[in-house]
Amino acid sequence: MTIYWERCDFCGLYKPTLRCAMFPELSVDFICCVSCPLRISKCKSPAWKSSIDQGLLTPRTRVVSSEERKRVFEELMKALGGKSETS
Repeated sequence: MTIYWERCDFCGLYKPTLRCAMFPELSVDFICCVSCPLRISKCKSPAWKSSIDQGLLTPRTRVVSSEERKRVFEELMKALGGKSETS
């Protein structure tokens, strides 16, 4: 798999970029898009809005049962060569 990174036209770093909604001739990375002062007042659809909406900024949590925690703990202890407390 090949990933091509383009140069951000604002900061000059080679990162994953998308086309700016306000200036389509410019490529922007996530940081430059989010930190743009025009994003709040004039830009109605920021380039990286879909990434933000998909949960980039919201933490994802997973509920783990106590049985699964115990099983994983025992597997880790076996891998480390120690004895589990439940034995």
